[in-house]
Amino acid sequence: MLSDCYVVYQPIRHLKTGGLYGYEALLRGNKSPSEIIADAVKNNIVADMDHSIHDLALKSLPHLEKEKKIFLNVHPHSVPDLAIVDRSKYLHIEGDIVFEITEQSEFQFDLSRSIEGWRRSGINIALDDFGNGYNRINLLDVVSPNFIKIDKTLIQSLRSPIIRDFVHFTVIWGRQYGAEIIAEGIETANQLEQCREIGITIGQGYFLGMPDQIYTTRGVAK
Repeated sequence: MLSDCYVVYQPIRHLKTGGLYGYEALLRGNKSPSEIIADAVKNNIVADMDHSIHDLALKSLPHLEKEKKIFLNVHPHSVPDLAIVDRSKYLHIEGDIVFEITEQSEFQFDLSRSIEGWRRSGINIALDDFGNGYNRINLLDVVSPNFIKIDKTLIQSLRSPIIRDFVHFTVIWGRQYGAEIIAEGIETANQLEQCREIGITIGQGYFLGMPDQIYTTRGVAK
């Protein structure tokens, strides 16, 4: 199953200038990402999947712009396995590694211990898909993230005063506690402008750049 997977990169940009801030490595394959992940969970190989995707993502770094942040997704089931970081694997690159975690289900372990190990190893933490699914407000206290990635369903609904106020509150919280806010799923010029208006300075989405460069075990191809 994992042999059919590959990685694409979506640019993450400064919303004011359009300049490149970093990349998110995204899983692709002969099934949808959600189906691949569900299969990995079913077959108890989620940690193997994350290790393989991280390996592919990091091998392709010479082909990407230097000294930019690299966002790598970490499934909740992989967190204990990744608690002890292979420093030679993650910390030799020019740029910052960011682990993105999403609370897709209730954590059955001490998340804070893994977070502490990542921080000691120089890895930044992003709370992904914030405002959707199982993600709870109290995770902000447990994780103390460097980045909060606002879920695209909220970004694409900023015309709603309630949602706009919630996202704006998150921006204010981030400023107070030192977390950068990243808007996900920006697909129109209007959504970009709405993000700017409420103080979001970093974002990603099809309007800012499609997932582009592909890296597989066979090499790099456009």
